[in-house]
Amino acid sequence: MSKKNTKAAPKEVVSSYAERDIVLGKVRGFPPWPGMVVDPESVPAAVQLERPAKKNNFYCVQFFPAGD
Repeated sequence: MSKKNTKAAPKEVVSSYAERDIVLGKVRGFPPWPGMVVDPESVPAAVQLERPAKKNNFYCVQFFPAGD
């Protein structure tokens, strides 16, 4: 008997997030950390300047517990 047909169907991947969704965010040099997706217009001006210009899958994440 072959095991080729016993594989489960691939799970759907969520490709977009809404405000207030809880996510694991990743910043280079740090491990993934829990945070919340926030509106990019509601963050300080210094944070808005760091936003990438041409990225489609960009989300502004406020990390727990300090809100960095």
